[in-house]
Amino acid sequence: MTGVDGDRAADRGGRGDHGDRLARLREGVESHALTALAVITSAALVVAFYYPTATVLVEAVVVDGAVTLGVFADVLTDPFYFGELARLLSGESPAAVARSLLSPDRRLGIVG
Repeated sequence: MTGVDGDRAADRGGRGDHGDRLARLREGVESHALTALAVITSAALVVAFYYPTATVLVEAVVVDGAVTLGVFADVLTDPFYFGELARLLSGESPAAVARSLLSPDRRLGIVG
């Protein structure tokens, strides 16, 4: 039988408060478990991706115990990474770089 509010009063046997409390506890645990899972997943992603990147960055900035930007300067002036922009950053004149860009013997990238 159902009571006035639609609950099964006869089946509860007086344990209605315990069942409600258990349902609320289950919902609370589920919501906290979802939050904990999101935090653990975020921490795993930080360890997997950002830690190696930060390690490489620190090793590039600190050379022989001294802070230097020489490694970044080497990368910025390497044509492998920046192409014609690297020539400009290494100090070549913009006119020479423009002539090279407009020349008929133009290679496109590493393979072309």
